[in-house]
Amino acid sequence: NRAVLLVPLLGIAWGLNWPAVRVCLTEIPPWTLRTYGFALATVLMFGLLRVIGASPAVPRGQWWRVVVVGAFATVAYNM
Repeated sequence: NRAVLLVPLLGIAWGLNWPAVRVCLTEIPPWTLRTYGFALATVLMFGLLRVIGASPAVPRGQWWRVVVVGAFATVAYNM
């Protein structure tokens, strides 16, 4: 099963992220690095949505949930 093979790959990629960030922080200020990371993630997310033909639209009644989850999952984690 392909999903089972992706788990170790994800673990390796995630594990290598820490030393890579450590090296990057010797050259790039932390807030600049986070800004670049968020910008790249945004571009990749919208690119993926376009490739798979999905819409990024949030249903009208769900915006408050998106804001709350975004605040905790993204902003609080990265602070």
